[in-house]
Amino acid sequence: MSVLCAHITPDDIKRMPCRAETLAEAALSEPEGVYTVARTYHRDQMVLFDAHLDRLEDSARRGGTPIELNRERLRQALKGLLDAAGFADTRLRLTVPSATPQIVAVIMERLPVLPEAYLLHGVKMVSVRFARSHPRIKSNRLESLRAQVRSQMAEGAYEGLITGPRGEILEGLSSNFYAILEGEMRTADENVLHGISRKIVLEIAEHRVPVDLHPVTIADLLNASEAFMSSSSRGILPVVTVNETTIGSGKPGTMTRELIRAYDEWVEDHLEPLWQEK
Repeated sequence: MSVLCAHITPDDIKRMPCRAETLAEAALSEPEGVYTVARTYHRDQMVLFDAHLDRLEDSARRGGTPIELNRERLRQALKGLLDAAGFADTRLRLTVPSATPQIVAVIMERLPVLPEAYLLHGVKMVSVRFARSHPRIKSNRLESLRAQVRSQMAEGAYEGLITGPRGEILEGLSSNFYAILEGEMRTADENVLHGISRKIVLEIAEHRVPVDLHPVTIADLLNASEAFMSSSSRGILPVVTVNETTIGSGKPGTMTRELIRAYDEWVEDHLEPLWQEK
């Protein structure tokens, strides 16, 4: 089994047909709604799962379909689905359809293993054209467009960067972006989705580097010493090239490596079981 799909209803857990080979492919067939993507550690432990659910409820409210998730029920149902999937670690996507907000649609896949080279040598990001009218709503309405944009990125590009009208870097297609510029860590705060991994990055950075919640521009990157991205399923990844600009020395920087180490330690210290019998 490559991917597991299910619907969690107030009364049942229904396994659904899922002919996709990946979570991203399966997501293209979802009903329109709001969603969140998370991952497990050590099979059935998670970090900041309630923050994921808070954001799911907030996105639904901002989109005009208020919901109140039965979190205990959801946790128990997801634990059963994780056991059924049998993956060592899982990436999971929860979607609340706008037309049927009493349902939580679930997609699970075995957590993809990131190539070690991404951490050792960093990744490349490229600017993309991708406009969102409500960046604080994590909606799947633009999922097909996002997939199309990804398919058109230059060869070797790992992630697309969304920029504003003045060239300010807002965020990645599925990540938040950060740069070290003149000794400060800069990241956008407005007109971006506040990622769950971003919460961790801001906390661990607090006593390590000054933080400025204003975006850098594409032009600023000529003087940036380091850059990195973050997402819940991937943690922190060094960024060494944006478009044709080499960041700093072209290798993952000292602060980025320190933050990767601190991020991993923070996660291990804050893991909790998804669900436990009481």
